[in-house]
Amino acid sequence: MSRAQVMVARGNVLSLRLQNGRLAMSLGLAILGGWLLLALFAPWIAPYDPILQNIDVRLLAPSAAHPFGTDHFGRDVLSRVIWGARVDLQLSVLG
Repeated sequence: MSRAQVMVARGNVLSLRLQNGRLAMSLGLAILGGWLLLALFAPWIAPYDPILQNIDVRLLAPSAAHPFGTDHFGRDVLSRVIWGARVDLQLSVLG
């Protein structure tokens, strides 16, 4: 069996699993659970205050101190994403 045939066979197996729904459901629940945990534990997970402005560190590229970088007000983008998960959760429950 050639390499191309093996790749096609693997693709068919994956598509059958996704059609069955168990893999897709498990993956979706894992992503949703991770987002829920992120939202619930945001105060302890976020490395910086999401609204604290620090002009000295504005527009920094991603680094060890700021994994997603900083915005034009010097706010840590990772902290803002983590705290944004809480807003997403609230909107999904209320909306």
